[in-house]
Amino acid sequence: MRASHPTSIYFILVQDDHIMRVPGRNVLLAEPARIYSDVFPISARCGYTAWSLSGHSFVGRCREDSDRALSISLSERCTFYVRDTSNRGPLLSHASRTRQLGYLDEEHYWLGDDDHDLNFRAYTTHR
Repeated sequence: MRASHPTSIYFILVQDDHIMRVPGRNVLLAEPARIYSDVFPISARCGYTAWSLSGHSFVGRCREDSDRALSISLSERCTFYVRDTSNRGPLLSHASRTRQLGYLDEEHYWLGDDDHDLNFRAYTTHR
């Protein structure tokens, strides 16, 4: 992200083991960001409520294998849910907001949860 063009509007983070099979998926992923100015970030994989009396509330393909992910319908893929945090796979964020937040904290979260840390910093900083 730090090496991207300074006028980039969005960053899309993709895990190295993911294969993008849906043409134009990046355009679909950016749609909620274009419509709603107060969402950060947007995941094509998993979102969930971090704190709840009943535990985590997951939405999407959070704990499912990739075979199930390939069989999800287009209407299910195009549904937008709002949750406290989300995972990569892929994960889209506004480039300017990500820069303001100081990008991913790779010093303290170098093997995981850096995406959740970024989500919570965005929330605590900007609500």
